[in-house]
Amino acid sequence: MLIAALVLATALATPPSDEAPAPVEIDCDGSEEFCARLRKALMLGEQLESVVEREAFEGVEQVHVREVELRKPLRPKLPVQARVMYQEPVRCAYRVFIDEKGAPYDLRFLNCPTVFHPSVLEALPNAKWAPVRVDGVKVKATFATSTTFKP
Repeated sequence: MLIAALVLATALATPPSDEAPAPVEIDCDGSEEFCARLRKALMLGEQLESVVEREAFEGVEQVHVREVELRKPLRPKLPVQARVMYQEPVRCAYRVFIDEKGAPYDLRFLNCPTVFHPSVLEALPNAKWAPVRVDGVKVKATFATSTTFKP
């Protein structure tokens, strides 16, 4: 459902400063190009999470949610556990990534109680937005939005 490179990285012991950096061994299921960029960044001391997050935004147009036409809404169901935990409405904020056809391919939670995550992820494949265009060309895009769960 969500497309993201699953990366396991193990940095070898840091060598003394007068030696060349030790190679970084990783098991990467992304493209060769992505894996090469990841190895290089890790060798230079970047944190894995920073590299993966930066890669997620590579080649993706960041837009405001009001700039994207919703064609088929994201309708997550209220989890049973949440009915007991929350008596007031709860806002769940997340960032959606859509492809050139307007179909969602990734989602990052921004500010959302964990109990709501499975419900949002389950509803994601059923949502659809109009493609975002830049200079008349359809592009991948990302935007922040939210759902309010009412008990």
